[in-house]
This record gives sequence, C-alpha cells and structure tokens, in this order.
Amino acid sequence: QVIKKIQERKLKKILYHAHTKVPFYHELFNSYNILPENICSVKDLKNLPIISKNQLMNVNFEERISHGIDVNKCDIIRTSGSSGLPLEIIFTRRDTTLRNLHFLRTYIALGISPWHRWMEITTSRTAPKKRPIYNFFGLFRNRRVCYLDTPDKWISDMLRWKPHVLMGDVTVLKLSAEIIQKKDIKEIAPKIILSWGGILDNYTKEYLSSVFKGDVVEIYGCQEAGIIAWLCKRCNGYHINADNVIVEIMNNNRKAQPGEEGEVLITTLNSYAMPFIRYKVGDSVILSDRDPTCGRRLPILKTILGRDDDIVVLKNGEKIPYQPFYHAIEEFQGIHRWQIIQKDKDNLALLIESNKDFKKECIEKIKNKYSEITKNQLNIRVNVVDKIKFNPAHKFRSVISNNKKGE
Repeated sequence: QVIKKIQERKLKKILYHAHTKVPFYHELFNSYNILPENICSVKDLKNLPIISKNQLMNVNFEERISHGIDVNKCDIIRTSGSSGLPLEIIFTRRDTTLRNLHFLRTYIALGISPWHRWMEITTSRTAPKKRPIYNFFGLFRNRRVCYLDTPDKWISDMLRWKPHVLMGDVTVLKLSAEIIQKKDIKEIAPKIILSWGGILDNYTKEYLSSVFKGDVVEIYGCQEAGIIAWLCKRCNGYHINADNVIVEIMNNNRKAQPGEEGEVLITTLNSYAMPFIRYKVGDSVILSDRDPTCGRRLPILKTILGRDDDIVVLKNGEKIPYQPFYHAIEEFQGIHRWQIIQKDKDNLALLIESNKDFKKECIEKIKNKYSEITKNQLNIRVNVVDKIKFNPAHKFRSVISNNKKGE
C-alpha cells in the first residue's frame, strides 16, 4: 500500500505536467477527451492509449519535450538501437539525480560497495566529460571500455584495472569470457558480473560464473526509464523499481495475470524533461504470483524474456555483437529502422528502412564501414526498402544470423 500511494501521488503530478507542458501529450489527451484528473490510480491508466517508439519518432523533437526546458542544460542520450529504432532522450539535472539514486539503491542491494572498482563495457559516446566528484574520494571508481574496440582490447584493460565489478551487455560479457577461457587468463576475477541488455539464460549465467569465478546478476532496464527491475536472489525474482516507474504487463490488450507472458508498458514517474506514459518497451516478461520474502515491498517479476538478437560471426570464428554495426550508421540521416541478416559465412545484408532525408550516396560509405568492422571477411550488401517486414506479435530482432558457428 505504501508503494501504491507513492505511485499514485507521482502519477498525478507527471500526468498534469505532461498535459500542460508537453505538446505531444496535450494533443493526445485532448484527442481522447481525457483530463489528468480523470486518472486517479494506476488502474485508470488503461483509459490512456499505448505509445510506441515508432510513434514518438514521427513526432518533432520539440513536441516531445517540456516547454521551458533548456536543452543545453540537459543530459542527452540515445537508445541503443537494438530495436532498429534509436531514440534521442533528454533529462534535466533533477531527472538525472533521481535516476542515479535508483541506480545506487540497486547496486547496494546487489552487494556492491562504493569502494569497489568498476569496469563497464559500453560506448565511448556515454563517457562523462568530467570525473564525478565522488571519484576523487575513491568512491565508485569506474573505467569504461568501448565495445567498438576489439575484444582483445577489452581484456587488456581488464588486466590493468582488475575490476571488482564488471558490467556490460550479455553478448559482450560472453565474448569476453570466451577469450579469457581460451587464453586461460586467471588474473581477471570480478566479484560481481552485472548483465544489462540481452537475454541472460541459465546456461550463459552458469558459463559466465564459471569463467569469471564471480556472482552473476541481471539488471533489466532501458535508456528511457533507467533500471526497471533487478535480480533478488532471496525472492528468486526481479524487484521492480516501482517508485520510479510503473510497469504494466499486457497480453492481447488486457492485463496479463501472474505467471502469464505479456508485453511491458512503462510510465516514468521522475522524468519531467521527456515523460514516457504507457510506453511500449518492446520486451516481454512474466509477473510473479509471489510476495517478496526479503523484506522489501517492491513487486516482483518472475522472468524477463527480453529480446534475443544474434551476433555476426566472421570466417575466422570471431564474433561481433550488434553495437558496432549500429554506431557505424548512426551518423547518417534518414535511417528510420535497420536490420542485419547474415545468411551464411560469406554474406551479410543490411536492410535500411529510410525516409526522404536518406541519400543514396551514403550506401557506399556504409558498405565501407561495415567492411571495416567485419575485417573484409564478408560480402556486404545494403538494401534500401520501403518497409522491413516482421511479425508485430514477436520481438523485433536487429541482427539475425544463420551462421552462428561460423560454418
């Protein structure tokens, strides 16, 4: 009941703010003849329409943000592009502070100490320009490794930093573990391995634990909301950060029952620069039917199904996750959605769903970038299409490979 009251108090504030300050939501609410005061509880959210990433991307940036916001004073990030649709998001300093506090609560709950050394395999685009002040006191010391570098570079940096906590997408963690195992490296032994993004199945979890000799835990989140849920071993489930985000689980336009798979909708409660209300994340989860046993009052997800993207495999057996391919094309205008298909060991096709801003002369530049990423081992073909076909009932995959073993 305490969490419910917090949610409802924050929900009323964010709905009023969205209706009065954000043009997109003002028009949306009016088109459905809905006023913020009509939504009094989480149950009432069902009266609001569901919003998709594709829908937001078709709206001008200025219409998605709050009036009076100085964008130059905001933090700006982009979604990973794993859905084939990267989205630019902004946060005020207050938004970012509250977001970071929820990260901190999660990390402490997972047993991470402020004195632990961190290493995160991420993109250089997210690296801070200045060191946070707490770093000067020896707290949360962090090193970032760019996944656009080679996996050997990741390992080299790990050997130098010797992190207590290693964090990254499940695909890059797995690639790192394969190299460490192959080279029989014993010096890299983080106490905690944090998996963020992708699907951490039991086999991969046991594999990472056996190689790194550490505790493997999973965080579920997205750039739009930060940490949505995190693994609690005592409850054998994932606590939802319910005081930061409302999570609805829908199955065929109705609320999914505990134990039933459903799509995730989020409503952010602390994002005032760019609110997300009943926003479809694109992942699937299963809600638990059990109450928490650890003493926390946060609700529990039983299973996170997420997305299941493949990786590209070169002729020499080297494996490449989706991130370098995405960052190679993010500079080009007019790319609405993209998908990579590797049919065999020799060929890779990039499908681009474009709009009027895309220029045909960019095709050759993209091919050259992809040839560089794949070390000239694959024949690259770029196809510009009106629409990338996929089944909306299933999760969109940005990388599909029929050559998972390099054969």
